[in-house]
Amino acid sequence: MVKVEFNEKHEMDTDKLTADHKLFINLFNEFIDCWQNNQSKDCISKAIKGFEKHIQNHFSDEVLRMRETAYDKSRTHEQDHRRYKEGLRKLQQKGSINGDEVYSLFLNYLKDHIEKYDHEYNIWSQQIDKEINATQSKQRSKEILVIHQKEIRALKGKIDSLQDTLDIIQSNYSNQKKQLKKEFQEQFDIMKNEIKYLKERLNEKNREQTELKDEMKKTLGLTDMNVHRIDKRLTTIEEKTSNLTKEKSDIKDTLIKHTEKMEQKTESHHQSVETSIKSMLGEMVNIKNEVVSNKKRISNNKMVTLVLGLSLIGFIFLFFLLYVLIYFGIIDLESVL
Repeated sequence: MVKVEFNEKHEMDTDKLTADHKLFINLFNEFIDCWQNNQSKDCISKAIKGFEKHIQNHFSDEVLRMRETAYDKSRTHEQDHRRYKEGLRKLQQKGSINGDEVYSLFLNYLKDHIEKYDHEYNIWSQQIDKEINATQSKQRSKEILVIHQKEIRALKGKIDSLQDTLDIIQSNYSNQKKQLKKEFQEQFDIMKNEIKYLKERLNEKNREQTELKDEMKKTLGLTDMNVHRIDKRLTTIEEKTSNLTKEKSDIKDTLIKHTEKMEQKTESHHQSVETSIKSMLGEMVNIKNEVVSNKKRISNNKMVTLVLGLSLIGFIFLFFLLYVLIYFGIIDLESVL
């Protein structure tokens, strides 16, 4: 007994059917391990029950899948299903089953059904999927082409609209350019005429000035040399006047500066005097306080002196009274002593 490894011949077009084949191969290998170790009836019983459950569920799923895909050999495939169901039923009806019979059944199912009928269906299904995918791809390509054509038409419409807008803008720009050029030319002509007029006025003024100088020469009998000297003298006078004006401005600035300094000094002096006055007032307050204190002390001293004086006068009066009393004999000196 040789174990089986899962390969591409055991794959199906759905994950569920492929998983069923993997479970069967695991069941097959577990039976081989169990039988080679102890050759007990439990190994056979477990394998038969597992295979019965497998074909019951797996065959139903395969038939359903083949009908969904409209498999053209589904009838032959289903007949092979019935053959294995019948073979399993007959094997179960026997009184005793040995391991070789189970191994032969499993191996036959693997080679003649899974690797033949199921693999043939899987190849057919893959081919159908390719054709369907190709058809869907073509259909999708057509749909994408239609979408692109619609987008191209829409873009073309937008481009035409933008081109119309651009033509309008260019037309407006051309008209505005012509209008601006016309306005600029008009303004340029006006300025040109004004410059011409100003030049004429300047020339006229120069002529008038020349005529005026000539007339002054004739009137005053001046020569060109004298006129030159007069012009030079006038220039000198203007320079002196300018210098005097500048000196006057400098003197004014100096006076302003001196005035500001005097104001600053006066302000400083006022502050100093104010500080001195405040200091003197403080000293006067202190002197006043001292005078008041001295007055209080003098007043207290006068009271003491007055009391002492009165006491002395009283003592003298008593002494004099005692003398008079003794002198007139009213009081005896010895009794007093």
